[in-house]
Amino acid sequence: MALSTKPGGCLLILGAVASLPASEIPRARLQGARRGTVALIQARLQRGVDDGDLPPGTDAGALAAFFHGILQAISFQARDGATREALRALIDPALAALGAA
Repeated sequence: MALSTKPGGCLLILGAVASLPASEIPRARLQGARRGTVALIQARLQRGVDDGDLPPGTDAGALAAFFHGILQAISFQARDGATREALRALIDPALAALGAA
């Protein structure tokens, strides 16, 4: 997704980051969508805890924030011209956080 268009990145992540007062409505809408994404990630991670796929006591909220940060990093690096291989190289270390949980 991050490389689907040139110059790359994601509107949800990159849109209205440095906003002006006139762009408050779109900024707030994108912020709400980002928060919704974190909530979806957290719900899925919590399901993993509940189902025994992740250890009891795993902080699903902290992991969700971490994985959302990885999504943001991928988006920003894609915008800066990172290759598919460079972006994929971020995934394995991020998934290692699940094992550390």
